[in-house]
Amino acid sequence: MRTVLIVDKGASAIECRFDAEVWATGAVLSEMVEDDVLDDTCTKVFCFNGEGADLAREHRIEVISCENFPDMGFDYFRGDVSRMVAYAIHAGYERVEIYGVDFDEEFDLDKPRITYWLGVAKGRGIEVGITEGSKLFRVMKDNIKARYRGNRASRVGHSNPAFRDFLEAARKTGDPFCFVDGLDPSAITVTSRDGKEEVVWRTN
Repeated sequence: MRTVLIVDKGASAIECRFDAEVWATGAVLSEMVEDDVLDDTCTKVFCFNGEGADLAREHRIEVISCENFPDMGFDYFRGDVSRMVAYAIHAGYERVEIYGVDFDEEFDLDKPRITYWLGVAKGRGIEVGITEGSKLFRVMKDNIKARYRGNRASRVGHSNPAFRDFLEAARKTGDPFCFVDGLDPSAITVTSRDGKEEVVWRTN
């Protein structure tokens, strides 16, 4: 089975077996050099912000960047990893394994793009492997529970009336789907701070 191992700099990168073709992000290159695994296994380095490009060329590894990235139909990318998954689809790989793409609080940044392209891969019959420590497919309410555990408060700026209506309805009903353990629906308020609408909630 034609397999590619995609490696980024998260903690789960240590789980990578390096027993198949390896593609690395520019951010993880220096660590791979220190571990002496770069020259023998890494065949491509994805450098869309310039990081690691010179080091990759020094080790005679192909650099994939904006200049040679194929047209995937539309530009739903952020960072290197989403592009790496899309490239694997384009190149006809049968299995994609993800290492070092763990995520904690980056849910609104790279994660949606990566999961989208992984979904495209699955839809095309490509096998996808994710390390156990990754939160790539952890649902948002679990992340909220983890991030707002304990006596903490958060203010989230939001001026969307529909979102405020949703929160108001959820506060009245105490909908358990919307509010996980430790979040008190009655504590949610919509306030104005310096002319900007804010949603404020606190945990018990």
